[in-house]
Amino acid sequence: MAGQEPIAARQIFINDIAGDTSTADLRSMFSEVGTVTNVEIDTNELNRHFAFVTFESSQGVEAAIAKFNTSNMNNTTLVCRRRTELEQMRQKRMIDARCKLFVGNIPQQMTATELQQDIERLS
Repeated sequence: MAGQEPIAARQIFINDIAGDTSTADLRSMFSEVGTVTNVEIDTNELNRHFAFVTFESSQGVEAAIAKFNTSNMNNTTLVCRRRTELEQMRQKRMIDARCKLFVGNIPQQMTATELQQDIERLS
């Protein structure tokens, strides 16, 4: 549709949902605050379930966060975030991760100064 907001502006991310939560459960709940166009549930590498709910407009996102963030569903507290906020958090984690270096097999007697000199010599 022409003029439609980007999908990231119309989506919320719901972290750590209960494993028995269905797309129908989420659609029913979030339809209270706006027109839901899509619901996706997935599992991460730690076997934690999460969901994305897409609304017809970003107004649904704002209303959903205001009404449902920290509410309870299936004995789990929902944490609702804007999709754009999730993307910003991921970018920050990636930047932070790029700034770390793991160095293994360092002799126990090596001092921090000696390690720094070795790293500088190799760079």
